[in-house]
Amino acid sequence: EAAIGIDDSFYRVGGDSISAIRLLVLCREAGFELRISDLNNTSTIRSQAARALSDDVISAPGTTTQYAPFDSFDEETVQRLKDNVVPGIGLSWDSISDVAPATPLQRGLISETLRSDGGDAYVTWKITSFGSDMDAERLRRSLVQLVGSRSIMRTRFALDPILGVVQVVLKEQVGEELVPAVEYCTSASEVKARATAVSQDQRWGRPQTSPLHIQIISAQGEATSMVWFSHHALHDGWSFSVMEQEWRQLYDADGEKPISTIGVDVPFTNVSRYLAGRDNEDDLNFWKTYLADAEPVRLASGSTSGPPPPDVNAQKTITHTTKCDLSSVARACAVPPSTVFLFALATALGLFADSDDISFGLILSGRTLPVDDIARVIGPCINTAICRVRLQQTQSAATALQQLQADLDEI
Repeated sequence: EAAIGIDDSFYRVGGDSISAIRLLVLCREAGFELRISDLNNTSTIRSQAARALSDDVISAPGTTTQYAPFDSFDEETVQRLKDNVVPGIGLSWDSISDVAPATPLQRGLISETLRSDGGDAYVTWKITSFGSDMDAERLRRSLVQLVGSRSIMRTRFALDPILGVVQVVLKEQVGEELVPAVEYCTSASEVKARATAVSQDQRWGRPQTSPLHIQIISAQGEATSMVWFSHHALHDGWSFSVMEQEWRQLYDADGEKPISTIGVDVPFTNVSRYLAGRDNEDDLNFWKTYLADAEPVRLASGSTSGPPPPDVNAQKTITHTTKCDLSSVARACAVPPSTVFLFALATALGLFADSDDISFGLILSGRTLPVDDIARVIGPCINTAICRVRLQQTQSAATALQQLQADLDEI
């Protein structure tokens, strides 16, 4: 492998979407506010460095917008929250540390929960079983520490008549309630049966009363199970893996202060406040332009009137086998491997739908927002978007891939 030079492209030397996120985080920590679009196929390391040093992107480390508790609302709104909204979900004002807007994703998830039969849509539970070497009391201590250290885990949701859904963050002491005392059994089989019964308890995971609940069940010296309830308005897949990693770190470091083990909290309310402050008109104008004249993809034709066509029997067999390394193709075209996959999907959909204008949904990580330490935020940062690909027979695959990457950068 040749050495990487200053005139190489990020993607051409093997960069991908995950490493792009990590690079943006490192740049922000160093005080340079780059965007995903600065890593696109036309950008070399030299040009990226030049942009990072330009007046419109350079800043001192840690100087992106900082938020204080309750600063999303005026005094009248805070008073309404204090008098009516927070007491409406059974909490006192003294028991909370912050109230912030919910993100559009959180509002959508909670709306689906409230409208679903049984009210359990997007309520998840997971049973984790451990062997005889797991110390149940130590496990509980690590989880209580984690809840006290991560504000999103102490969050409930309330409905304000003007603002809609808001997130209410409780103070650190609530960890003792969200992770109650260990429940002891006499045998491993009893632990298993009890964990199954707890997982079916309909009280837990509800956004207004108990979006998080963790119950530990143990037969000392035999087996331990952890039943973890949570509503998806608290986390995405990235966040859940981080929470699991952090409670294990706290377990191993039993007795040490959480900050020295897992670091300070990066509140998800920073994300919600940033999104609430965005100019939605700019977003709407972008999507209106991006989706102008787009047609829905029809993968199956509906019923048609008139007599059925005559039977036609025909048989054709075409065999072609080829192998290529996806990463090599991506490097050659100076795009991440994920873009090659998306273009292949669009091409296949185009063949099925007999169309050269294809749109489909994407789920994005949301970890490129200009929010301090976004990679460490625990919360549902994922978002959905529409990817549109206009296939052109006269366009080379490399050109089409680079155009798609440019569109994805803008999205």
